[in-house]
Amino acid sequence: MPNPRMRDPFAPIEVAVTSLLGIFGLSIVGFVLLAGFQFALNGHTQVSFATVGDPSSCVVTDAGSVPRFIVGGSGVRPSEGIEGLRRSTASADTDEWRICLTDANGLQWAAARVEPIGNVASLLVTLLLIRGIIRAARQSGLFAYATARRLRRLGWFLLLLAALGPFLAAAARGTVIAAAVRGESWTDQLAHPHLSTSLVCVALGVLTFARILRLAIPLQEEVDATV
Repeated sequence: MPNPRMRDPFAPIEVAVTSLLGIFGLSIVGFVLLAGFQFALNGHTQVSFATVGDPSSCVVTDAGSVPRFIVGGSGVRPSEGIEGLRRSTASADTDEWRICLTDANGLQWAAARVEPIGNVASLLVTLLLIRGIIRAARQSGLFAYATARRLRRLGWFLLLLAALGPFLAAAARGTVIAAAVRGESWTDQLAHPHLSTSLVCVALGVLTFARILRLAIPLQEEVDATV
């Protein structure tokens, strides 16, 4: 007798989504328990999740998005740095520029965590939306308005994420950089958003499939009525 799950078209994605949601849940619970235990014993914690719990407030930006200088000369190995870096309150490492505030205020602390927490939250919301599509398709059928509506909701979420997310992250990144580098404004980073053309294409593809599915529903209803 064939395994009914083998005929389930949603089984692979459902297993992946459920596994990832389980990992998220275990990670958050583990972080809260371990951080609470360490804080109760030592008054601070050494664990972090999406930079929450990390004592430093750091952002990573492209090398060309902040003013820089290069020191060189005869017998001197060239070195690169950030022009105007407030070394009393910040530090920077060269790879891309990883700029860290040594004593961030509440706004700067929150700004440094917008991008990493936003990435985690975006993935979590995407997984929940996909799970909602699977549930709607099983309850109402694949060719159903509820399924098409949830699929369209996922597409709009991905499109808004691709269009607005990079600028929100850039504004938050700029808040930290403005506090670390003299002469920099938080708005300067808005000219250097980390846009993802791949995410835009995926979002438009999901919206297209939602539209195709919605247009196919009346045809399916006619076939069902004929049969």
